Amino acid sequence: MQRRIRTPIHIGGQELNTSASIGIRVSDPTTLTAQELLRDADTAMYRAKAAGKARHCVFDAQMHAEAIEHLEMARELRLAVTRQEISVALQPIIDTDSGAVKAFEAFARWAHPRLGTLSAARFVPMAEECGLGRVLGLLALEEACKGIRQLCDATRHEVCVQVNVGALELSQPGFDRRVAAALVRSSLPARQLLIEVSEAQVGRHRDAILQNLQGLVELGVGLCLDDFGTGYATLGQLSALPFQQLKVDGRLLAQPASGPGPKILRALVGLGNSLGLTVVAEGVETDEQLVAVRQLGCRRAQGYLFGSPRPAVL
Repeated sequence: MQRRIRTPIHIGGQELNTSASIGIRVSDPTTLTAQELLRDADTAMYRAKAAGKARHCVFDAQMHAEAIEHLEMARELRLAVTRQEISVALQPIIDTDSGAVKAFEAFARWAHPRLGTLSAARFVPMAEECGLGRVLGLLALEEACKGIRQLCDATRHEVCVQVNVGALELSQPGFDRRVAAALVRSSLPARQLLIEVSEAQVGRHRDAILQNLQGLVELGVGLCLDDFGTGYATLGQLSALPFQQLKVDGRLLAQPASGPGPKILRALVGLGNSLGLTVVAEGVETDEQLVAVRQLGCRRAQGYLFGSPRPAVL
């Protein structure tokens, strides 16, 4: 079937290439209905798609258990929003010269009643799949603004909060207005909020998010290009978009000094500085790495050397 499906099709003088993800369910004594056969084959098909598409996958009992768990998690996530189980944790971003905390990045957390505290990686993709991405993103933004406002009031020291936003949210009309409303409700000045957008999202969804990015700048909200160096955005796009800050992946720091990682990092930092942008090095875990990023010209750094994400409560 795969070979036949991959055979090019000629229509109107054009050659079209196709592929298929195939899910297979073998009937056995436990099979009760045709609907269950189709359901299980569908589950296997989605597993084939997730594995890279253009391949097949045979259903097994483990897939069924995982599918049930996925459905249960999705149901619980809908309840989590109304039960106020979603919160944010804050990780410091420091000035590499003075060591002073200049900002915090906000990370969404779910206080799951069965599984304990879950990181954003465990539930944000599911939220987007279930149509909860916009609601969850706005909730995390509200919590981040409120948490940093309380922190500033308690310490009498002004710092910023940086919130990562997905392309799905940023492409929604009126996102900039929803950010403005969140700032008003938390009494947080716009200058103390930075929205982080990954370079991959900029490269793939530039036109869809551009209007909201411009609206955020007009509000006085800062913009940070996250995961800089992944190669999706062109230099032309970078110079045309209103970013004030770049974040470079700290995994480059962990590579051997003789390898390409440090050289790539040096080039990325130099490019950011030449554009007049503040460069933040992520993933700094040792004093030696802090010295290295300072020498490279990174004005700010973030990582477990300065603290792990902590709940945004006093």
